[in-house]
Amino acid sequence: MLQPNPRDVHNLNDFALTADHPGVNTDGSPFSPEPDCSQEPSVRLTEPADVVCMVPHLLGFQPEDSIVVMACVRLRLVLTARIPLDMADNPVDLARTLGLLDRRVPDAGWLVVGYGSDLLRVSAALAQVTQLLDESRVINCQQVDAGRHWEHGYPERARCIVPEHSTAVTEAVIAGMVVAPDREALRERIAPPKGWAARRARERVECAREEVMTMGTADRAICCDAILDRAAVDMDTLSDDDLTLLGVLMHQPVTRDIALKRLDHERRWPNLALWQRVVRAMPVADQGPVLAVLGIACWVAGEGALQVICLERGKELAPNDRLLALLAKSTALALPPQLWFQVLDHLDESV
Repeated sequence: MLQPNPRDVHNLNDFALTADHPGVNTDGSPFSPEPDCSQEPSVRLTEPADVVCMVPHLLGFQPEDSIVVMACVRLRLVLTARIPLDMADNPVDLARTLGLLDRRVPDAGWLVVGYGSDLLRVSAALAQVTQLLDESRVINCQQVDAGRHWEHGYPERARCIVPEHSTAVTEAVIAGMVVAPDREALRERIAPPKGWAARRARERVECAREEVMTMGTADRAICCDAILDRAAVDMDTLSDDDLTLLGVLMHQPVTRDIALKRLDHERRWPNLALWQRVVRAMPVADQGPVLAVLGIACWVAGEGALQVICLERGKELAPNDRLLALLAKSTALALPPQLWFQVLDHLDESV
């Protein structure tokens, strides 16, 4: 039985970790073979090394200069969050962030892992985090640097990280929990066209805008539905012109609401892949409203790292976008994806 003793790192035996993570490769294409989404992938951790090996799979990328906290309730993982190491320099911000997370899962035990080459700084940050979370509720706390990990406070016990030796990693890969090398690799998944491709993208946007301007509200809705219906049957049938037209339609409130209503749990992975393609088809100046839709799709799918990247870039391009403001609030409060479906109930029922 797992007991919340922060110093007993050998009590992780038979800890069943259930993680919800999309089967998406680093290029944004669907993972093949597609993971079975009828049930969440279950990964069993049997030792502290498994926890360290699993963190990149849970985040979707390899963290650096970070504190990662994982909340466990009744032997199941219910929340994973990455906190920048810089936040530990501001105790007020750190306490507020951890307080928000803790209020979401007040009965949770915590797994904590710190990353960074400044060992003393990371160690001090881990001490702050474990104190704020309550040490009696911290199941395990580890520190990682240069391919080695050790229990916090015991660097002399450092051991090499060998993901290939972890059955948990094998299970995670089979479940489609693919790891990008870093956050920059995630940013590339939604990078705008460059060079000649950017010029061609701008030409497509101008043509799409002219087409949308000739449509009335009803025709825009019909057009949006038609493209989304085709995407649901076979996404590969969509051309760059189709993706651009869909992106331009996201600048219209009515058609964006139509798209948002399609962001359900059952089709979360195909939706994630579709909206990444739409974002990549748009020139950078026109990505803002589409990034908001992709950010919501990330929220629904539990793709927190990409969600934050969409939010960061979207706020730069469209600082007054109301959907991005909603996404920012959900991110700041660490709201669960299930709340999105309550938001949908408030959308105009005439859509």
